[in-house]
Amino acid sequence: MKKSKTKKEEAFVGPKILIFDIETSPVTSYIWSLRQKFIPIDMLKANQFVLCWAAKWLGSDEVITQKLPDHKSFYKKDREDDKKILEPLWHLMDEADMVVAHNASRFDVPVVNGRFLYHGMTPPDPYKIIDTLTIARREFRLVSNKLDYLGEYLKEGKKNKTDFSLWLGCMNGDKASWDEMMAYNVEDTLLLERVYLKLRAWDKRHPNIGLYVDDAKPRCTACGSTNIIKKGTEKTQVGMYQRWSCKNCGHPNRGRYTILPKDQRKTLLTNAV
Repeated sequence: MKKSKTKKEEAFVGPKILIFDIETSPVTSYIWSLRQKFIPIDMLKANQFVLCWAAKWLGSDEVITQKLPDHKSFYKKDREDDKKILEPLWHLMDEADMVVAHNASRFDVPVVNGRFLYHGMTPPDPYKIIDTLTIARREFRLVSNKLDYLGEYLKEGKKNKTDFSLWLGCMNGDKASWDEMMAYNVEDTLLLERVYLKLRAWDKRHPNIGLYVDDAKPRCTACGSTNIIKKGTEKTQVGMYQRWSCKNCGHPNRGRYTILPKDQRKTLLTNAV
């Protein structure tokens, strides 16, 4: 099993959860008009590629980063060749049990997968995707679901301010722009981790952390903590289950097996037919 840490708790043997964020180039093309809505493939000038990325294991202080200029010889030869910076990201994702990103399902994961495919890489080992954007949309009705807004709303900070000139500077090879882009990328990743820790207790579809632990202790399914207390029961059509509350992250949990006596379970099953 792989090691990680839970918030306010000792390290335990559990899943490796990777927090990551990517920054990409714009897709460039030739156009006839600023109002043009459809761009034919033969007017495409350059595909989207990864400029840089930042990642960290949940609970770790280390932020791992890569940007195109880090590989000087490759960058000098081709400023759009992202293979060298994607190889270490592939290994991190291959090692992860779960990956966390904002808009992971529709952007970060599909984009990096597309670039892995382009460079002839094989798929990483399977992992669970935790998408903070999806959680926010599914569980709440907020003014905005953007990471910047969520960070401010949850009092966890804001993204660094940027505009398109930063991307232009990177595309033109400006060192100061690259340094600023990397700092922007790192701050996004740190903010993402803080927002994820606030949202996970509300996520009804969060992967069960307890399945990654080799012991028989009752654990919170969202954070893996053993600091849980009984909190009433939940009744279904044919059963009654013990409810638990996590004192670490606040996630509500439910026992797997019914606590009804066997004879009563039979009666309820018969009456439900």
